[in-house]
Amino acid sequence: MAVVPGNWRLDEFPKAVLPPNAALAYGLYSAGGYDSLLLKPTVKALEKLCGRSPFVATNGNMAYAPGRLEALKTLGVKVQVLPGPEGQALFKIAKGEPVRALAKAKDGRVSRVPFGYPSCNQAEVEAPAGSEAILLSDSYCPGWEAWLVEGAEAEQLTIEADQLNRRVVQFNQPSGGKVKFVYRPVSYLLGLYLTLLGLAWLSGVLCATKRGEGE
Repeated sequence: MAVVPGNWRLDEFPKAVLPPNAALAYGLYSAGGYDSLLLKPTVKALEKLCGRSPFVATNGNMAYAPGRLEALKTLGVKVQVLPGPEGQALFKIAKGEPVRALAKAKDGRVSRVPFGYPSCNQAEVEAPAGSEAILLSDSYCPGWEAWLVEGAEAEQLTIEADQLNRRVVQFNQPSGGKVKFVYRPVSYLLGLYLTLLGLAWLSGVLCATKRGEGE
């Protein structure tokens, strides 16, 4: 969904529909939010699609998506929420379903495929038999990995990405399978390693201290 602000000011009671992060509280997926929680590629994509800055002039840390609904479909937007009279909300619903996950066959045919989000740092796309490339319309940042999962076996795939999409190319699996995207940045792995190392050192110090007291 994409929310368009109303009269949002700091010197008076704001007249707006679904302030940032309110959609999250209701379990809704919003194209906007607080800029500190948005990736730079997402902000650039909003600026490009909206033809203007997505931030409210009187409160620059809130990003909205006030562009044309048809253009916002590339972000997966299905519904646009606008402020109406007397505090009511107006809803604009896009024609057709937003394109979120596609599979390209070797003969050039493109088809929609099922996808899902098992957790906040994972995404899964079903790849039909004969696919040679998979596209998922979602923001990207370094740290995302793609794996082809078939039974107990997993093969790492190459990701090509821009501001809006992740693409898996050279996907050569005649029988199809499940493409799993996993967010596992080097910084997280390094932090985990250092944390475990610190816990091991602390355990050693405590054991040595207790042993010394026992003697």
